[in-house]
Amino acid sequence: MMLSELLKICDILNEFGVEYALIGGVAAYLLGVQRTTLDVDILINVRSEHDLVKIAYELADLDYDVNIEEVKKAFRLKQNFIVPLFSGVMVDFKVAKTDLDRKTLERRMKVFIEDVVIYLAPLEELIAVKIREQGTLEDIEDAIQLMYIYSDIIDWRYLVELVGKDPLMYVEQLIDFVSKKYPVKSLRRALTGMKRLKRRLRKVIKEYSSSP
Repeated sequence: MMLSELLKICDILNEFGVEYALIGGVAAYLLGVQRTTLDVDILINVRSEHDLVKIAYELADLDYDVNIEEVKKAFRLKQNFIVPLFSGVMVDFKVAKTDLDRKTLERRMKVFIEDVVIYLAPLEELIAVKIREQGTLEDIEDAIQLMYIYSDIIDWRYLVELVGKDPLMYVEQLIDFVSKKYPVKSLRRALTGMKRLKRRLRKVIKEYSSSP
């Protein structure tokens, strides 16, 4: 159900020529990351408040609960606004405002799902945001899985530039921080799995970088 609703929203954004990209958990999921929960975050860049309000009214016409005043405020203050889906999932629209946001939109990836054009955040920006700006346990796991799945096509130099240091070193520091702050058994099991995956990833990167 959530996918069909997401496709309707992307269809509206495409119709209005909006520059957007799916980011967060749903982007990771569509790129092959296994997830038990999904958050839907959409980064958007619109020319005017009027354009954003037109999109909001289109969403309202689909019977979504859209607060038009909140949408206007979001544009003026470059803030987020949330639209609840019928499936219970919340769609968080993020108005682009940072250099990383702009890079994400400039380099977004175009894919087709059920004949609908969908734009996803590029791998490097998606990973960088997850380990640099969000840093929850689920985000760390998403980042590790994405780096492992796409280790042969990620631009590692560019990723280091975005993160500001070795991304795996960054992940290791986050894992250590989380394990010390939340020392519960169930969390330790998840962290142990992530550490194993991180070691495998390090090996893959080493083999890839040393190949002719």
